[in-house]
Amino acid sequence: MYYVICSYEGILRKWELTSDTKAKKVVSFDGVYKGSIPEDFAINPVDDSIVLVYGNKETLRVVSLTGEEQDIIVEEIAEKNHDTGVSCVAFLRCKMNNNPVFVTSDKKSHRIVAWGMVERTWTNVGSYKLHSSAITGICGLFDQPVVVSVGRDQRAIAYDIKKQSTLREAPVRADCFAVAANPIDYRLLCIQTGDDERQLKYWDVRSKETANAMFGWKRSKDSQKTALVKPAWSPSGLLLSCGPAEEKVRVFDIRYCSAKNPSITFSDHSGKVFKVAWAPTCSVLVTTSLNDKKIGLYSLRGDVLRGDVLR
Repeated sequence: MYYVICSYEGILRKWELTSDTKAKKVVSFDGVYKGSIPEDFAINPVDDSIVLVYGNKETLRVVSLTGEEQDIIVEEIAEKNHDTGVSCVAFLRCKMNNNPVFVTSDKKSHRIVAWGMVERTWTNVGSYKLHSSAITGICGLFDQPVVVSVGRDQRAIAYDIKKQSTLREAPVRADCFAVAANPIDYRLLCIQTGDDERQLKYWDVRSKETANAMFGWKRSKDSQKTALVKPAWSPSGLLLSCGPAEEKVRVFDIRYCSAKNPSITFSDHSGKVFKVAWAPTCSVLVTTSLNDKKIGLYSLRGDVLRGDVLR
């Protein structure tokens, strides 16, 4: 099993998970493009290639990290459909015409573009504008060609790119910063907001309301409202990692989602954690810190996450 980490300097490193709490670096790649570091990236679930997007450029790059460093293949997508830089990218969890699809968004023009493979070339297969303010998060539903997006206009929108129609729209009544789809209950999403104590909200796309349940953490006075670790679901769909960009890592058990405090909290990093992710097929949590430049690997055993940080 592999995972990819992008450093603050724009270096992508591919790691192989050799055990629950050990990993080795396989290959690295300099993702800086004309002086810009990647704003976001997404991994193709079919061939493990990586799509890189840049916040101040409309260029999309596809990188294949299979094999050794001399085997790395970099491709630029010729077609450009964003007037400004691209801020978000995500692969859908289903295919269209038996090919993978990913979506991109930008903060200025409020456009979302779906990209599909046509004659072995990534091509625009649909685009739309529904948000009236900056788009801050996108993801795909599990078994449908549906894109879910949230924005600063305090709305969550589910859009069917195949039918080219809005499936559902709901008010969030708070600034939105990210959205993540549950890997088991594909209709359930977590929306990360800027509220002070209950930052995480559920949205069932079958419902017109968002606040089915709310939970979160108490924000300290000196923490920045927008400095957040984006939510990440465990493969079981029961645990959710999220929180402010601090040394602590917070894990919430949605079975006890009425609680104001996380179910698990640990702090092994000496600097602020800026990203967490779960391995897709096992209960291993990966954490990265900007300041100490270390990677944390934690294995869930029972109700306890055990592990440590690696250099």
